[in-house]
Amino acid sequence: MEYLLIIFSLLIGALLLWKVPFPVMRRTASNDRNRKLSLIIPARNEEENLLRLLSSIEQQDDAIHEVIVVDDHSTDRTGNVAKSFGAKVICPGPLPEGWFGKSWACWNGANQATGDIFLFLDADTEMEAEGIVKILASFPGQDRVMAIHPYHTISAAYENLSGIFNLVTMMGIGGFHVLQKRIKPAGAFGQCLVCRKDDYFKVGGHEEIRGELLENMELGKRFLKLGYGIDCFGGKGTVSMRMYPEGVKELINGWKKSFASGADATNPFLLFLIIIWITGGVSVSLMLPQNFESLKVLFITASLYLLFAMEFFWMLRRAGNFSLWAAALFPVMLFFFVAVFIFSIFQTYFKRTVSWKDRSISVEKRKGG
Repeated sequence: MEYLLIIFSLLIGALLLWKVPFPVMRRTASNDRNRKLSLIIPARNEEENLLRLLSSIEQQDDAIHEVIVVDDHSTDRTGNVAKSFGAKVICPGPLPEGWFGKSWACWNGANQATGDIFLFLDADTEMEAEGIVKILASFPGQDRVMAIHPYHTISAAYENLSGIFNLVTMMGIGGFHVLQKRIKPAGAFGQCLVCRKDDYFKVGGHEEIRGELLENMELGKRFLKLGYGIDCFGGKGTVSMRMYPEGVKELINGWKKSFASGADATNPFLLFLIIIWITGGVSVSLMLPQNFESLKVLFITASLYLLFAMEFFWMLRRAGNFSLWAAALFPVMLFFFVAVFIFSIFQTYFKRTVSWKDRSISVEKRKGG
């Protein structure tokens, strides 16, 4: 029976990430060139990340109408770095009661933008060659929103620990599974979001979800509620990110900040399937060291372990340049994920505060809006 559960969970995993499209080049249409694209980058103490991001933006063609960096009360050289690249720098007023910092920054940037298309971009992302052109070519336009999960660039071994978090994020958003036509996405990715200016303000923008910790999920839900569609893409070849280069501690703090809240916002059916998939991986991880007495049982268990490792590698390479050994040692990633998720539950639902970017955030705030 346990073997059947593991095989079933393997199938579930494949179906949850059935199709991950990437933005692609096509013959440039005249309306692509006529679009005015405003890049809006919320930034708080991001001088090093901005150097990489703005350098990559400089390499794009003239498809960008303006680059707006919203300096969210940084204590480093964020504003100066942005100005050195010719970006328009906005310094919003003090964070109002009932707002979260990122939503406040995005809202201020949007109100100053003059383009007809908005691209909200996190400061720790980086545009790939011709990434902007690919985005514009793939953006469907009116009544649609484009959400891109950046390709995760791994530079240090410990960064592979983010693997399961990336996969669960992509599964949980509900934009890549086999039932896309029947089950709508749960929201949108926040690192790279594209929409028309008119549509953004029609749904109320970030002001409408100002008190939500997971602003990307709630803004996506707002679009869906008002009849807009969301098209999800993987970022390979278009936009990438390197997450938490500061070390393991920052990686843990970053993921535990909002992951329990993210599970709460996920479609219950998809969440159930994700739990089955994770349970299968944990089960085969625990079974392998216990089955050395019988050669036949060991062979079956080892074969299932190998199938899981192969599936992990197939999935991980769609999310980032995760290593082969990370997939081979997937139990390490799984148990790390479970541990951080438990911490996230405690911090979100018992301690009811999370910390990020030198700010202590009350989780109750998102319910009071």
